[in-house]
Amino acid sequence: MLPLEGERNPIPLLTTKFIEGQGRFSPDGRYIAYVSNESGPYEVYVRPFSADGKVGGPQMISQGGGLQPQWPHDGKELFYITPDSKLVAVPVSTTPTFRSTGAPEALFTVPISGIGFAYAQQRWATMPDGQKFLINSVRPEAASEPISVILNWMELLKK
Repeated sequence: MLPLEGERNPIPLLTTKFIEGQGRFSPDGRYIAYVSNESGPYEVYVRPFSADGKVGGPQMISQGGGLQPQWPHDGKELFYITPDSKLVAVPVSTTPTFRSTGAPEALFTVPISGIGFAYAQQRWATMPDGQKFLINSVRPEAASEPISVILNWMELLKK
């Protein structure tokens, strides 16, 4: 975390012996969803978070692996991707405290290959209504196609 006032020295959000990342704050700012290997495989967890930087205990959301959590705008679900590339929705409530309000549901298979913890860049996003998704589905074979880089292109425009 980076305080906006005072000395503005970075403060670690979590300090544990586990590998944790891909954090996303809930729309109301009271919770953080993240990925951790606390239980062995990478799973999605949620912790309470307060503006003074205090973080509560973890609650595991995924079962059988989960990566890249996302909250829709209304905060009534939590989405994540399973190791077999399924996009899963878990109905949740954040008031008065965080809790799952239903069973996880696999929505569809995402056309993303090579998704893993090491790939920290989010490769998908939920639209504000939580009903549509934007997915970067670059094919692995496309990654090996040559790239042309044009230098001094401004000079070429003058000709």
